[in-house]
Amino acid sequence: MAGWYLTTDYGEGLDAAVFTAAFEDLTVTNTLLAFAFPSSYPAALDPKFAGDGLDPGYLTTLPGTRNELLYEPAQFDPAVVEFDEKTKSTLTAAEGANFPQIVNRPLDVRVLTLLVVGELESHFCKENFDAVPTVTGGGGGAVGDLLAPFEDATLEQPQDVTGARLGGTDCSSPKALIEDERAHLGPHVPSVDAFILPGAPHDLNQALNAQEYFTAVNDWIAATLGS
Repeated sequence: MAGWYLTTDYGEGLDAAVFTAAFEDLTVTNTLLAFAFPSSYPAALDPKFAGDGLDPGYLTTLPGTRNELLYEPAQFDPAVVEFDEKTKSTLTAAEGANFPQIVNRPLDVRVLTLLVVGELESHFCKENFDAVPTVTGGGGGAVGDLLAPFEDATLEQPQDVTGARLGGTDCSSPKALIEDERAHLGPHVPSVDAFILPGAPHDLNQALNAQEYFTAVNDWIAATLGS
């Protein structure tokens, strides 16, 4: 998400951009508020951060919830999730307060762009909303049912021609993903490509087949910019 605005504000001199596992719909806000915060608590209460002197504004995920938040419903290596839990870090309540401003600000990406997502991404992709983590109150179609009446509705926003659509992003195919997201990148984006990692969850780097994702990105860079 930071990359969207770094590219928009400081993109001169950049050749290309690769954006992964986040899309410019209001589900960005939903992801943080509906998924991350209900499964988090003050980091000072967590054994990993005990004695660090963190104030209550620092949050971390509840013990044992990272597999459901970041990996399921995909297959994953339990040892990787265990290591993820041991090395987890923090987020802050202030970060969440800024997300509405982030998603309401129009983008102006002016470089060749690749979008990457896991096939089983349940935080942003509307076809996977049935798999939203139950630890956050999701699952069983809860998020999909909530957003269905607003599917593709456009909210008027200052200086934002396209507005922000409710209902999530269509990740059913690379073509659908490009069509759904291109307008959000701004009117000057020269080209948009997409890659969907089969069977992968939100946490792409720890997917069992993550090497396919790394190869696809490197191949795209070579083909787009030349080796």
